[in-house]
Amino acid sequence: MPGTDAARVPYRPSVWATHKWGATIVKARTTVHCNDLLPKSINTLTPARARGSATPATNVPPANSAITQIELLPNHVYHFHSFMAPPGSALNPNTTVESSSHPPNMPTGTQDSAAKPTSSALKRKITANNKLKTRQKRVKRESDASMLQTGGGETSLEVNKAVKRAQTRGKLAMLPSLPFDVLFEHAKMCQEWFSALVVARNEQLDQIRIDRYNFIHDRLVKMGYKLEFEFLWDLDSGRNVVPPLPDLKPFRSHAEVRISKPITERTWNSRVKDVMVEYMEDAKKHRLINGRRLLLLRRSASALQAWLSWLAEEAQIAKYPPGTLLPTPVDFVQSQCVQLSIHQDDNAELFPTDFASAIQKFTTTLWEATDSRSPLDSWREAQEGVLWDLICDNPDDMDTIPDISEYFTSLETEYRLQWLQLAVVTFSCNTPNSDVHRYPQIVDDPSCAAPSAETIRAKWRAHGVTTPGRKNASNARDPMWYPEFFHHSCCKLQWTSPADESFKHNNLYVVQRLQISPISWIRMQELSLRKTLRFDHAASKTVKNILVACGLNWERTKVQDLDEIDPRVKHSLEKHWGSAEVRWQRLSDQDASNARKKEKFERLERCARTEITPVPRPLRCLLCRDSPDEAGPMTWDDMCDHLVGRLSLAPATGAETSKNH
Repeated sequence: MPGTDAARVPYRPSVWATHKWGATIVKARTTVHCNDLLPKSINTLTPARARGSATPATNVPPANSAITQIELLPNHVYHFHSFMAPPGSALNPNTTVESSSHPPNMPTGTQDSAAKPTSSALKRKITANNKLKTRQKRVKRESDASMLQTGGGETSLEVNKAVKRAQTRGKLAMLPSLPFDVLFEHAKMCQEWFSALVVARNEQLDQIRIDRYNFIHDRLVKMGYKLEFEFLWDLDSGRNVVPPLPDLKPFRSHAEVRISKPITERTWNSRVKDVMVEYMEDAKKHRLINGRRLLLLRRSASALQAWLSWLAEEAQIAKYPPGTLLPTPVDFVQSQCVQLSIHQDDNAELFPTDFASAIQKFTTTLWEATDSRSPLDSWREAQEGVLWDLICDNPDDMDTIPDISEYFTSLETEYRLQWLQLAVVTFSCNTPNSDVHRYPQIVDDPSCAAPSAETIRAKWRAHGVTTPGRKNASNARDPMWYPEFFHHSCCKLQWTSPADESFKHNNLYVVQRLQISPISWIRMQELSLRKTLRFDHAASKTVKNILVACGLNWERTKVQDLDEIDPRVKHSLEKHWGSAEVRWQRLSDQDASNARKKEKFERLERCARTEITPVPRPLRCLLCRDSPDEAGPMTWDDMCDHLVGRLSLAPATGAETSKNH
């Protein structure tokens, strides 16, 4: 810019300007003397559109005019292209003051504003009003932001809004003219005062609620509702309660207790007493119901203990050897004759010895003389009927099942169940990818010394399942023969329900060895053969072909007979002529002996590929059969340690232990 073109601007405190790249925003009305400006310089002094206005100012003189001074309108932008404002003047580029006002459109018309003082006074009044509104908005916006940044929060905003309302009403006429730091300090003091006032009031209200709570509690305890308060505390914490829980509001949440209003004897006797007595009577009703449920739960635990003690007797071990189909503890407790003993009308506690008569009715005697069989035999025959129904569900599977009508016509339960021991009767799990399917086998694995959720998941693949419950899980169904399908884990176990995990009211059915964490439990359930088993037609047909190849009667050969013979077969290598049926040929005794030796090495190679070497665990303790603390499959050393710990006996000899277990 040429240095010869200069503008002489008198210093005025009210003249604020911002110089940005040759553009000047004039904040107040002022006059620029242009005595030394050339006409072309005056011509380049053009106002831009005012900030927020719709039309630019028009009071700039045209080019080549003789006017020596120009009146600059406020809140307009002027571009000075050919002169430099002198240092220290209001138009110095180093001065930076911004404004957020939005002035209205300036009137158009005459170029000489000094000729019309009325219009000038109107402009000044409009400008002053706009500046006042702008300052008020800026104070509100900056105060709100500052209060939030300094942690004042909503309380500071409320103080600021109160100041704004007072300012609008004219009560703080001088507030807009105060600096921002003064306003901020004042707002901060107001916020501290208001916060202290709120805290003091809250403490006062809390104390009123505490006094009211204690007053009502003491009066109700004196009236004999102490047990109801203990029940309400147990209900609130989830202890000593049996679902379903009552829809009862907590005492502290009652409308007459939580209200922050002082209570007196007069108020208590006139209104509150009747309301609270009605509430406590409702709580008493639920307390009695829950007490009855707890009593029945303790009686069920006694019945369970009586059943387990009865099974551990030497006579019962001889009568019901391993593999015998017996009810689960849940089946026994839920049986009708046991439930009659549990649901007696009195409130007396029952102990395991009190259920001796119920066990006798369930196992041996004629109960109510309605059937020639005991409830235990009836239950076993009902489960046998379920397995027969599974076979009959698919008519195509009947070609591998011999005629078993002779078994059904027998009145002896043990003989009726013998058809289940046939080698061609094989079942498989209907839910092989469920969490319970492989869970007990993995927990009982001795390689998992301290099983956890991580080690359990790591063992899924080694035990035949990649990820339980997933689509990529293995759906291979291992066939099961008598009596394995009776004791399959999916038929007798289930995950604990949310009620068990929350209230622990079914802990008597939880299998302790399968509890790997406080929230990962597996509990016993009623035997569910229909839901978990399916008849394996392919495996049954394969067994039939093998028995035919070995020259055995497939209609009469049992699993035990086949295990004793232990034959080996091979593919006959005959032409099938388009048939998918596989024919087998029995090996000689010498070849079968060699095959058995190779099978041992094949097992070791398979274990090496899976990085797991399972240890044979053929023993189980019958003294803790079906109990919550039942031990899993054990080796000989594990069995000896188990007996020493359970019976506090010296290690027994092999003959004695084998005889009893």
